[in-house]
Amino acid sequence: MPTSSDHSSAKAVAQPHTGHSRIHLTRVITSASVALALTAPGQTAAMSVFVDPLIETLGLPRTTVSAAYMVGSLSGAVVMPFLGRLIDRFGPRRVMGAIGVCFGLILLAASAVTELVGLTAAFIGIRVGGQGALNLVATTAVAVYVHHRRGFAMGVTSAIGTAGISLAPVLLESLITDLGWREVWALEGVAVLVLVGLAALFVLPRKPTAAPPVGAPRRANRKERASPPRQPHAPGSSYRSSTGRCPKPSGPACSGWSPAVSESAAWSAPR
Repeated sequence: MPTSSDHSSAKAVAQPHTGHSRIHLTRVITSASVALALTAPGQTAAMSVFVDPLIETLGLPRTTVSAAYMVGSLSGAVVMPFLGRLIDRFGPRRVMGAIGVCFGLILLAASAVTELVGLTAAFIGIRVGGQGALNLVATTAVAVYVHHRRGFAMGVTSAIGTAGISLAPVLLESLITDLGWREVWALEGVAVLVLVGLAALFVLPRKPTAAPPVGAPRRANRKERASPPRQPHAPGSSYRSSTGRCPKPSGPACSGWSPAVSESAAWSAPR
């Protein structure tokens, strides 16, 4: 039979310190949002603004550039299960830092392409690093680190990341007009290296919090905390039927009582 100490320990597990949990949640959301927003260099919306400058500079047909981009996209889809296994083995924090370094270096190298083979290799690296790897580790980090209010954390992370991806093409097109596509790819590489590296090493917590044990009581919501607890029904006490309050039917029937009403009230009484 569970004792009061058992209930208090279970409550302590299910309800962690509020201040610590809020700081933990904020750090996870911040790091995951930064990583998700910086997948923009590998997303189609941001890559589309580089197509015309690439065609003009490299002298390649549009269909050839599209075919190279298709190869990069398919490569990103193929390596996703392998990347997921790496996250399971080493954890989101280490993998996020490694992906940030690799993706940033790929963007820096992409700024030096001069022919089709180099462009295809750049598309493969950019699509694998941005659209695939960094996107996967950002969403997985929230799922691994957050146990309470996980849906809220995922929603905020997705909103911030999607906003960053949506705004990127406007900014990139303006920068390409002023600086050139090579310089913009290099700037993207530096931004990914610095921001994703900082988010993984200094913002994301080193270890996720322990998940509450199976069967532990959940945290009461605001409505449940405001309402008084329901008292159990004691034997021999009275029931309240739809026609009035009547004692438990052990003797003559009282006014307004019927066996059907008594039986339904007994089954609906809290136990």
